[in-house]
Amino acid sequence: MEPTNNVAGSGKGAQVVVTLQAPPQLEVLGAASATLPIDASREGAVTFRLRARETLGNADLAFTSRLGGKSGHITASLSLRPSVPYRTALTVGNVRAGGGTATAPVDRDLFPELRTVRAGMSVLPLGLARGLVTYLEKYPYGCTEQ
Repeated sequence: MEPTNNVAGSGKGAQVVVTLQAPPQLEVLGAASATLPIDASREGAVTFRLRARETLGNADLAFTSRLGGKSGHITASLSLRPSVPYRTALTVGNVRAGGGTATAPVDRDLFPELRTVRAGMSVLPLGLARGLVTYLEKYPYGCTEQ
């Protein structure tokens, strides 16, 4: 965060208090507030350390700077995502005529915010097409050569 002292006449080394308010998805490591000496019409810099928690999605960081009776507020957004790439897994099996059962275990931990689990049955091998189409729809690159 780079706060600016825009308070006219505040002089040299004005004590600007910068506070971070983090959303529940992030944990502030250390102090969530810092006091910086910033000259009038100058900038300063403060670093806050954060740790992501289990909940994924948008996280809004709210910063407030105060000097005397004056204050400024800004919000910065960031996206919390898994540290692994998007992955589609297809499991294929068969059920014999005359009845029976089949199981397809989920072999990895999935984040509930991003997971989609579907099951389908078909007498034709076209049942695989739905999974392949879903993979191509969410493919993160602009062309299939990648």
